[in-house]
Amino acid sequence: MSHSIAFGWIDYDISRAPESDRDRIRRLADQLGYRLVWPCERSVLRVVDQVRNAEADLLILPAPGHLSPLELNEVLQHRRRRDRTTPPQLRPLDTPAGHTMSASSSASSD
Repeated sequence: MSHSIAFGWIDYDISRAPESDRDRIRRLADQLGYRLVWPCERSVLRVVDQVRNAEADLLILPAPGHLSPLELNEVLQHRRRRDRTTPPQLRPLDTPAGHTMSASSSASSD
């Protein structure tokens, strides 16, 4: 059985509790049925390139602030180009249950 891949991302420069964030990301990936992969600690690649290389279907991060607006746009554009029929999925952990962000959702909605 093949599982879809989720890419876990934590910006350690802004995370107040990286181990807790890591555990939360791991639990969410398990609940959603994704196989979780993490970036290589020594990678100098941009987040979007790491997501692309991992062939991830989902990016999970603790909060939207763990990506810059430019990085967020790049990830969403990558998913849009990759599969025009499925909106990109981005799941910040602090998003209310049942909500995901996608290229088709409003970026300014609070």
